[in-house]
Amino acid sequence: MCLYFYDSLLLISSILILAVFIQTASTNNGPGISSCTYSGTCHGKGNNGSSNSANDTNGANGTNGTNGTNGTNGTNSDIPESCTALIIDGFYVDVNYNIKYPNKENWEGIVKNSDKNIFLLYGHTSYVEWTQVLGCEACNDGTNSKDEMKALGEFLKNYDGINGLILTNLEPSSDSKEFKNYTENLKQYIEVMKSNISDLSIGILISGKFLIDQYTNPPFPWLDFKKLNPTVDFYVISVETLNDCSDEFIEGIAPMKANSTTKSNYTLMYLKSILPKTSIPKQNTYFKFKLSPTSSDASETNVTTQQICEDSNSTSSWCVDSIKTFNEKGKFAKSVGAGFMVSNINDDDPGNECKCKSYPSFNAILDGFNGKSTNKCASLNRT
Repeated sequence: MCLYFYDSLLLISSILILAVFIQTASTNNGPGISSCTYSGTCHGKGNNGSSNSANDTNGANGTNGTNGTNGTNGTNSDIPESCTALIIDGFYVDVNYNIKYPNKENWEGIVKNSDKNIFLLYGHTSYVEWTQVLGCEACNDGTNSKDEMKALGEFLKNYDGINGLILTNLEPSSDSKEFKNYTENLKQYIEVMKSNISDLSIGILISGKFLIDQYTNPPFPWLDFKKLNPTVDFYVISVETLNDCSDEFIEGIAPMKANSTTKSNYTLMYLKSILPKTSIPKQNTYFKFKLSPTSSDASETNVTTQQICEDSNSTSSWCVDSIKTFNEKGKFAKSVGAGFMVSNINDDDPGNECKCKSYPSFNAILDGFNGKSTNKCASLNRT
């Protein structure tokens, strides 16, 4: 009898532990440990990059789209299985609450057919526009936010595969003026968004370079993350543009630390030192890394990983991480965050032209995150 009672207790305890585990897993609203940005504006067929209103079937022609390396026309053919979620960029809303988006041929098929969670990079176009829209949302019960959510809801109801939004362009520029009560108004905006659109996960994209400036020598108060944390599901800290490409950063524009060559404060270790000041929870923090090289020539905007192995001499001046430094970035993301995001996955040698491994940079970051060291790739060495 005692043995039966004891076994019953063990069974009940196991069920409770399992229930807690399932509940914990189901409430994780982030993009997963290794999410991938798929550029909705730069890939696909390369036809007119239309910018359409949610209520406009045809939409107006935007700028000409750029030919992607492997234009997919909205398929999953150049997305690795180990991408835990897909993030598609190029979605905006204007002050009249019209939803703007890239040419549907470049992303709609992926959203509707992918079995992965989908997040959109979404927001108003600038800090100034955000302040105009938010205005006094905290004091008028989110009036403007409610109007925006009507348009957003109409757009999203056509895409069941969209799991969340990552809000962009919230940072002021060097000549911006302080927007009082920014935190309270943004919090109200997100609360209205969640109450009007069910099961929508909301993240915020922040520039790592801006964070370093803001917590080193702030021009004025910005966002209070302690107040936002209960409302925001996760934060993405981008280090894609931590430094400009120059001889100083030939081994990557987001170096781990300063050395005799790299004297900039814009390093991952310096960023790590200021993160505790932000009060952003580690378990809700994701780091966004750039996979493809960066050129110091502003005219070279569509550079890819495979170009390094195709012509290492002509690309020797580009700034690009090695397999080793990508491993280090993965370890960094593991030590101070919950995961990482890469940009852009379809520029990272999906066809294995370098004869190393498809998506060599992405996989090197993932290996580092998982505590592994990736074998060097000879064809990616530059002269």
